[in-house]
Amino acid sequence: MSQLQLALFIAGLILIVGVIALNRWQLWQANKKAGAASNNEPDSLLSQNRSTTIRGERTEPRISTVSGESSTITSGSADSGFDDDVEEVVSVSFDDPLIGQALLEACAGFERAGAKPVKIAATHAVSHKLEQIRPDEFYSGLHMAVLLANRSGALNAIEYSEFIQGVLRVAEKLQVSIETPDMKYVLLRAKALDEQLAKLDMQMAIHIVTNGAVWSVEMVTRAAVEAGFAIRPNGWFVYFRSGAEIFQMYAVDTEGRQIAALPGIKNQVEALSIIFDVPRAPEIEMPFQTLIAVARNLATRLGASVVDDHRNPVTDAAIIQVQDQLKPLYSKLRGMEVQAGSARALRLFA
Repeated sequence: MSQLQLALFIAGLILIVGVIALNRWQLWQANKKAGAASNNEPDSLLSQNRSTTIRGERTEPRISTVSGESSTITSGSADSGFDDDVEEVVSVSFDDPLIGQALLEACAGFERAGAKPVKIAATHAVSHKLEQIRPDEFYSGLHMAVLLANRSGALNAIEYSEFIQGVLRVAEKLQVSIETPDMKYVLLRAKALDEQLAKLDMQMAIHIVTNGAVWSVEMVTRAAVEAGFAIRPNGWFVYFRSGAEIFQMYAVDTEGRQIAALPGIKNQVEALSIIFDVPRAPEIEMPFQTLIAVARNLATRLGASVVDDHRNPVTDAAIIQVQDQLKPLYSKLRGMEVQAGSARALRLFA
């Protein structure tokens, strides 16, 4: 073997050993992160231990449980910065400031990863503040975040891959390189958050049913407005307290179908369902008693009865029982920094 061949052989051997060592180091780093996620003290949001809860198998109040409307979360808001407890944030700094218009074009259409919203903001090149991207301003950094969990469940591998693909597309358009977090570590965080949300999630419904005669949509609308409800463009009713949405209500026709209470709808109504989405509604004093009082007021106007899902009258004992369930739930929401009705709660329970 010539000296040249020997030198090439040795160089190749060193290269192979270096690649193997690099791979093992990367694997060790990933395992270290994953171990930290599962072994370290949890943050304020994940401070409660519990068994795994699958979506749709929540501990619910005995009165009723339903699935309410989900509000779409608007991505791109950076007014309150990023929420590291419930989001995975990917950031990149630029060697030279980039104009906002270029960032907006690069990020166009990057709003969701599956069922999880994506939030995007940038660091202003002069003020160094995090803000929504403005086309005529210059920025020294870009930040993209995906929500780790909501009512669709924990961020899964497909959604995370979709998020990373979006991040890499943005990087390619801006001709920058971005380091992305390890998937295993992120999914562990998402699963832990989802388990906590499942324990805090509670929805209730109280029904107002006719005692005989059915109602027209016009009659229902008039009675609902007199009882303090407003009506949405989609035909759902909303009950407000101090400017905040507390309860929602929809109409049910004689075929048991949910219908929109809008002008021109000819369906006859035989029931109304009032929904109390506990984590999404701001906490008020005696919330369930308030729900029953509102329902009974409306029932009186319509000559109807207030019942639970099993068509049983709502008794005072049941009211006390549900109220006793709500007190510790609100306490846990506050303790985990997910105040009922807050911006964080609206995102997590969407």
